[in-house]
Amino acid sequence: MIDILAKDVMIPISMYVTVKKNDTLIEVLQALEDARNTESGHAHRDAIVVDDNGKFAGKVTMLDIFKALEPNYKRVDEKSSMGQEKFEFPFVIAVSGLNKTQIIAALGARLKNSIDVEFDTSIAEIGKIGKIRLD
Repeated sequence: MIDILAKDVMIPISMYVTVKKNDTLIEVLQALEDARNTESGHAHRDAIVVDDNGKFAGKVTMLDIFKALEPNYKRVDEKSSMGQEKFEFPFVIAVSGLNKTQIIAALGARLKNSIDVEFDTSIAEIGKIGKIRLD
């Protein structure tokens, strides 16, 4: 490890989506989705936030998005923790209309997903949560 350089393990800035400080969460999600649909087919799952002058202001992570959309997110269940370990991002599920048994069963089934399928599923669930909150 002493010979491993940061440049050898870093994520290039070009792999990040860039958004403005005043972009809405929907705009951030759309920018992330658009980047996933580019020719390279992959962008980092976080977004770099810049000010009006294009200067780095911070970043928005998927966890930040999840917490913003689901204030009760901190109540993570065992299956969700297993998903976190496998996918390196938390499960997201629109729970409106579902009981605890249905939620746990859905999360258990999703543990079989590939990382790309689960990411797409999570983005779709975030969309459902946004729609629920806006209706």
